[in-house]
Amino acid sequence: MNTGMQITGMVSEARQKDNQITYVSMHEAKFQLFDQAPHLIGTDGLRGCYVVLIGSRHGAILAHIGPWHIAADMLQVENLYAATREAYFTPGEVWVVAGQVLDDSEMGKAAERGKAAIMGKLAEMGLPNVPSPGYSFHWWNPEHQPSPEFKDKGTVYAGRINGKYQAWVENRLLFEWN
Repeated sequence: MNTGMQITGMVSEARQKDNQITYVSMHEAKFQLFDQAPHLIGTDGLRGCYVVLIGSRHGAILAHIGPWHIAADMLQVENLYAATREAYFTPGEVWVVAGQVLDDSEMGKAAERGKAAIMGKLAEMGLPNVPSPGYSFHWWNPEHQPSPEFKDKGTVYAGRINGKYQAWVENRLLFEWN
């Protein structure tokens, strides 16, 4: 479905500059240390996808998970977490699951099943305390119409921003690590 979405905000601005962001495309999972350039990791264009962010003040794993390849995409997350867990993720870390649910449509039912699969995998990885239900993107309203455009719509990013370690979902600051 072409919604005419125009991506604006922090992620799109950083992508236009060299080495300003570790960009995560659909079906990718990446890790970024916040004390090494580019200090920021992010994704955009999220509509019917999920995103998993596992973060601490040291760095973050970010995955842009397509609705039909959840198991394969989560395997990337699991492998990255296993490789970085001891060095960068200590007790008190933050992890976020974000996705959208489209009411009682077929996509909405798939979204609920997908969210359950992701939550289950995170629990298997030793991350059982993911906030539930997570975060629903501001994409659809009850009439299944795209929501109005706004800066950072459909984005998730984390990193060292203005000297602080932060995680953002759309235009909302979710976490700030000291």
